[in-house]
Amino acid sequence: MRKLAVLLIVLALGIPHVSATEIICQRTLPPKPHDMYCNLTGQGNLSVRVVAFDGLTIEDYPSYGYWEKVNGKRVAPLNPITEQISLRPNSTATMEIIIWNVIVDAISEVGLDISDHWVFNGKRNYITFEIIHANGTVERKTIEVFIEGRPKSPLELDRYTRILVIFLALYLAIVVVWEVRRSKKKRKEKLEYNPSRLIYMGLTLGMIGPFLSVSPWLLYYLGTPTSYYGDLRLYLSMIPLLTLTPYFLVDFWKFRKKGRLYVFKNPPVTGVEWITFTLLAFNPLYFPLTFGVFFLLFVLNLRERLNRFMRLAGLASPIWALYLAETFGGDAIFKYSLVALVVLHVALINWVVEKVPEKEGEALR
Repeated sequence: MRKLAVLLIVLALGIPHVSATEIICQRTLPPKPHDMYCNLTGQGNLSVRVVAFDGLTIEDYPSYGYWEKVNGKRVAPLNPITEQISLRPNSTATMEIIIWNVIVDAISEVGLDISDHWVFNGKRNYITFEIIHANGTVERKTIEVFIEGRPKSPLELDRYTRILVIFLALYLAIVVVWEVRRSKKKRKEKLEYNPSRLIYMGLTLGMIGPFLSVSPWLLYYLGTPTSYYGDLRLYLSMIPLLTLTPYFLVDFWKFRKKGRLYVFKNPPVTGVEWITFTLLAFNPLYFPLTFGVFFLLFVLNLRERLNRFMRLAGLASPIWALYLAETFGGDAIFKYSLVALVVLHVALINWVVEKVPEKEGEALR
């Protein structure tokens, strides 16, 4: 019996003990916070890392925070929280967290500009810490913090956004003038003209910047901070649909008025072109590849057989939309909106092809 007791004591001494730790931080921060103070309660040799903000993984830089007080004594000079300290039993260490650095990294991870930091204002946000013990054990703690303030007014446009708006206005004006002149020239020469695939390509590329410029407000009002990363990528995937579908309707109305709907038997869009732009949601560096494939698809769909094949492949587009929603996550409204837009886009194209007349002058059934 005595030997068993000795063995248990030895085993107990050999097992590393980790004292329970607790982090208590400020619950409310100003609209553009710089510092946040937290108290760490525990025992033993500890260090701390900031690892996530609203679920967004961020790099662990020492500049994220410093030890200000340890065991009731001020630390001079200030040491990064990634450096180990020794806490006596039931003692507390005070940390100064440079929350602005954390927010900057988080907003960059989302894919927005630093000036869009206000997307976290007026909402509950979550900062995640890892507490590392001397024996290598890691505890993860997530703290809720409310950042005061409101979103920036859409009227408070920065220089970049103003340039985009001006560019869009000029671009649309050029497209309209070019299309009108093209129509008049063909009419004068008594030649028929088909839907311009060049306009479809140009409009889609030209609308990327303006659509992205309003993305912070969409995220703020329709999303939640913990899903901003997925929300933005699903929205980016919607941009070609938000451009191609409306212009397809414009073309449909224009050629219907001219009594030439039969040209839509070989439609300018097939339902697969938008998919190439979703590569940008995975990595913006794919833009050259995206542009190249996007252009190639419009060239290929000029041929009737390839056009039919691409329309058939386009029927699987909703499956790709569901894959994107599953991959990136995001709020339900962004998921459902993407799937709904894809279904509408594909259904509209196939309905038009099915219903348009075969010959000039036939009425739309």
